[in-house]
Amino acid sequence: MSQSLFQVYLHVVFSTKKRRAYLQDFDLRHRLFAYLFSACKGQGYLPIIVNGYVDHAHLLLGMGKTILPPDLIGEIKEDSSKWVKEQGLERFYWQPGYGCFSVSASHVPAVKKYIADQEQHHAHEDFETEYLRLLEKNGVAYDERYLWD
Repeated sequence: MSQSLFQVYLHVVFSTKKRRAYLQDFDLRHRLFAYLFSACKGQGYLPIIVNGYVDHAHLLLGMGKTILPPDLIGEIKEDSSKWVKEQGLERFYWQPGYGCFSVSASHVPAVKKYIADQEQHHAHEDFETEYLRLLEKNGVAYDERYLWD
């Protein structure tokens, strides 16, 4: 083969520090998610959807070829945190960790819908419960003593 081709989709989830509801302002929240979308695109990833709620973000991405997921996630969290502070929310921070889950191409539409429906979803479930469920659904071993900041 003369070309190297791949298609890898990722569902990335991260929370604000201590899951504080920093993103209650609807306009700021959606401008932040647009910022994250653009930042991923600028790094060569294919952002499909970025959404979340008052204390966390979900990103569905097609993986890029030039930057590894941990490097991308660290960079976009750092850059977006600075951006939020420039918008006047000086005490804003993301938590240090994140979840990154593989998504098969056939499941991309369902994950996209799940991420799009975050407002409705969180009328019934908090972030911690959601995150634990995602870890278990994806078979990720964890020690809850070290999950939360």
